[in-house]
Amino acid sequence: MGRGYPSPMLTHAAIIALSLMVQPAEKPTAQPKPESAAPAAAPGTEFLESPELTTLATGLKFAEGPQWRSDGKLVFCDMQGDTIYAINPADDKKARTPADGLEIVRKGSERAIGTAFDAKGLMVNCHFSGQVTRTDAEGKVTVLAKEIDGKQLNMPNDLTVRSDGTIYFGDFGKGRDEKHIATFGLYRIDPMGKVTLESKDVTAPNGVALSPDEKRLYVGLYSKAQLMVFDVASDGSLSGGKIFAELNDKEPKGRSAPDGVRTDMAGNVWTTGAGGIWVYDAAGKRLGTIAAPGASNFCFGGADFKTLFITAGDKVMSAKLKTPALAGKK
Repeated sequence: MGRGYPSPMLTHAAIIALSLMVQPAEKPTAQPKPESAAPAAAPGTEFLESPELTTLATGLKFAEGPQWRSDGKLVFCDMQGDTIYAINPADDKKARTPADGLEIVRKGSERAIGTAFDAKGLMVNCHFSGQVTRTDAEGKVTVLAKEIDGKQLNMPNDLTVRSDGTIYFGDFGKGRDEKHIATFGLYRIDPMGKVTLESKDVTAPNGVALSPDEKRLYVGLYSKAQLMVFDVASDGSLSGGKIFAELNDKEPKGRSAPDGVRTDMAGNVWTTGAGGIWVYDAAGKRLGTIAAPGASNFCFGGADFKTLFITAGDKVMSAKLKTPALAGKK
């Protein structure tokens, strides 16, 4: 017989006795309903006091190249508007426009798109018109790089300045015509003004940033959605270029193109990517994302260096950081 059925040889009394041994199933005790899961934290809340962004300026044609200046002002470029502007975030004005509230630093900027300040506080810019310049305290503009070996630069895009005055910049274009350099390039201008090609193995180089100890240089490869890192020698020369991070996640949606690149005092690497700004630690592990759709570039600033300034399309925005990014650094 199959398992669980009584033998036909059992007596009627035995069957009754056996049936008395089978207890009815207990009614299941109602279980408490699980608590609803807490809503997911907004992207960036691990870095920001609040995910909300404040609009500081609007009505621009294409905002880029933000950089904090030691006098407490934010300088940025309107590349397509051919103007460099400055604003004082401490005046608490909101949504300034080119017609109201924006200070003109340089009009007719030769399509300035990248901004940095050297150790003397002088402004250094990359220009999509094909040059790198420095502006002195009186406003005089000096061209630092325009051509190499008789060939013109294409579209210098972004740059960074080492503490000794060495400038690193990327040429975002290549081979515009026979008069221009045929390849992409990462370049170095030494303190004496000599321009050196450091690497041609960079596809559409964009953001450029030094590590806090200035021993590594990070470069965003816009069309490949990658970050590269180079070793920096004491003389400023570069070597050992390799991939630091791949910006290839499918979430958040959007093109994961590294544009602006910065480092904080902890050595973390920040870059624009799909949906906003992506943050990596010094080993290349992704720490999180700050939601800022359309972000083209950004910088750290404010009196306590707890403000993140972001350029995105026709706007300049800001957000408060939980901790200082560049404490004691201008």
